[in-house]
Amino acid sequence: MSTEYKVRPVTRYVVTRYEATSNQDGSQIGAASSVIGEFANGQIADDVADGMVAKDIAAGIKSQRSRHGLTLGEVISGSRIDQSDKTLKIKMHRGSLLGSMETVEQIEPTAKAVMNYLAVHGIREGQNVSVRHFGRDDRIGWDVYLVTVSGLGVVAMTDGPLKG
Repeated sequence: MSTEYKVRPVTRYVVTRYEATSNQDGSQIGAASSVIGEFANGQIADDVADGMVAKDIAAGIKSQRSRHGLTLGEVISGSRIDQSDKTLKIKMHRGSLLGSMETVEQIEPTAKAVMNYLAVHGIREGQNVSVRHFGRDDRIGWDVYLVTVSGLGVVAMTDGPLKG
């Protein structure tokens, strides 16, 4: 018999909320911090944080966000990596925005990539799938495109149109 134990580095991105409470004179009287969620992808965590800021601002709360640390690719290149022209964000339609945002992935903006994503979530290839523009979701900063499956309705959403 033989065994081997491997240790591998894992990068996770945690979105937290820090809330400071102030008196009318502006002096701070309290503070609290809570975890919004943990994500495997930095872009998804950025999107969730941006969405939370937009939601707070819409509710009249002074809100901002910051990002600490860089991905390995960003460290090597020395700058933020923008792949918005080569990728598309997709998320499953869930009962809550947070539940939905937990399923966000970046994929190629092709019908095949959408079908592969849906297959991972139990929707089999060959079903009639369409992607059409819906409108803007300011909570998360997406121009929303609905992914509809014949017989199931809206199952997912993307942040842009398919290409090619």
